[in-house]
Amino acid sequence: MNSFKKALSQKKFAAAYHVWKRAIARYGTGDPLERILEVGCGPGNFALCLERWFPGARITALDLEDDLIRFASKRSLSASFVRASSQKIPLISASFDVVSALQVIEHFPCPEEFLAEVGRVLRPGGLLLLSTPNPTGLGARLQGKSWQGIRDDHISLRNPSEWRKSLEVEGFESLSEGTTLFNGMPILGQLPLSIGFQVIQAVAGWFPWSWGESYMVVARRQG
Repeated sequence: MNSFKKALSQKKFAAAYHVWKRAIARYGTGDPLERILEVGCGPGNFALCLERWFPGARITALDLEDDLIRFASKRSLSASFVRASSQKIPLISASFDVVSALQVIEHFPCPEEFLAEVGRVLRPGGLLLLSTPNPTGLGARLQGKSWQGIRDDHISLRNPSEWRKSLEVEGFESLSEGTTLFNGMPILGQLPLSIGFQVIQAVAGWFPWSWGESYMVVARRQG
């Protein structure tokens, strides 16, 4: 899939991004954000949102694919795009207020090393926004081996309790956990995502988050 097609395929997830905007507003320190890092930025959809939401912040986005970096750079007004591995982030320690890693961590053979690297570049008290396919969700249970989360490049698929433990070991405090997508579920999976998120918000008091397609967590770097 080329960069343009990949950008279009990810456009439908834009409704999910507002979940992260609200999380930053709720769990941030209240001070103006100075620097935000996105690892695994792909075609730049989320980075463009960050530009709009936080015009006073410096946005840096990483990806390993040259074509994606070039494509994202052409779409952006102010973000800096860097070709680099998310496992060896070539940036200064304790320099970011927020780091996002959306659908990234499952690609790494040792997620703990990735979390340690994220912790290195985050300032003490900084936020990590993390999402990853949920192998305990209803979609995975219904679809079995045909579940879309099962791919050759998804090396580390773990359940939420395992991710929670890894975050704690690497010095993160989990602030909020939830679900982002329900496309593996009857009825909800047929709804446009913008409607789906309204449904999720309406029933958030009782709907089991562990049923969802993707596990999401907002965590704070301790120290």
